[in-house]
Amino acid sequence: MKFIQHFCFLVLFALLTMAVPAMAQKWGKNYYGDDITSETDVSPLRPESMVLIDSGTVTKVLKSNLILLNKKRYKLDNISTPAYEDQLAFNEVTNILLNKQVNIYSRTADETIDRYRIPLSHVVRDDGVWVQEKLISKGLAWATITGTNRPMIYALIKTEKKASDERKGFWSYPLYSIKTPYNLKNSINSYQIVEGKILYVSRKSSTAFLNFSKDWKTDFTIEIPNRILSKFTTPGESLKLKKWLNHTVRIRGWVQEKNGPMIKVKYQEQIEFLPNSSK
Repeated sequence: MKFIQHFCFLVLFALLTMAVPAMAQKWGKNYYGDDITSETDVSPLRPESMVLIDSGTVTKVLKSNLILLNKKRYKLDNISTPAYEDQLAFNEVTNILLNKQVNIYSRTADETIDRYRIPLSHVVRDDGVWVQEKLISKGLAWATITGTNRPMIYALIKTEKKASDERKGFWSYPLYSIKTPYNLKNSINSYQIVEGKILYVSRKSSTAFLNFSKDWKTDFTIEIPNRILSKFTTPGESLKLKKWLNHTVRIRGWVQEKNGPMIKVKYQEQIEFLPNSSK
């Protein structure tokens, strides 16, 4: 009897050992407790799926991304507004939230904070209006990636794409349009979304470089540290950069000068592989 039980246990263990990698491949690395790798890893894509950390009436709107609730400041996470459009965003947040009952959500109960020790959060009015989504839908803010509340970025990027397609708000101005790798000369030291086809790839030490023309010394480059590269694979898989050649990507982030315009990737979600390409 003991032999049969032992045999059954071994069979079950073997089946589980084979099943876990398969499940991880289907659902992404989040199965292993790592960062979320795809939109399908998050459901539902709203703040209510996270932890409720506070609720009450907004008594003051301090900035377009900062409110006062129960004598405590909360920063609106995952959004950024162009400087010239900030007053419009501030007016919209004031209209949506001032003297309104809201719930404050965060991915964790410890109220993840910014460098000023202000909690980074998502704010939902008691009637269901999600302020970050509302701002982005009107073309008053970009969807941005931070180290917190990252499950929300997928829904916000979808909303942003719709606003961009419909040329809502600042999307009607060329200054804020989605750029190509070839029109970034005047975009150094600014936040941009850039779309283009990867033509060359290289790896040096602990960093990978994705280039969009033959001249790597002057063209637009995406710089990806190894620790981020590993998040584009399933456990046990080695990433071959060449498989990204000729794939169209969309990258969002701060453009700096480094042998031409360059965006350094801090978070995996900054890079979108568009439908006509694959990872």
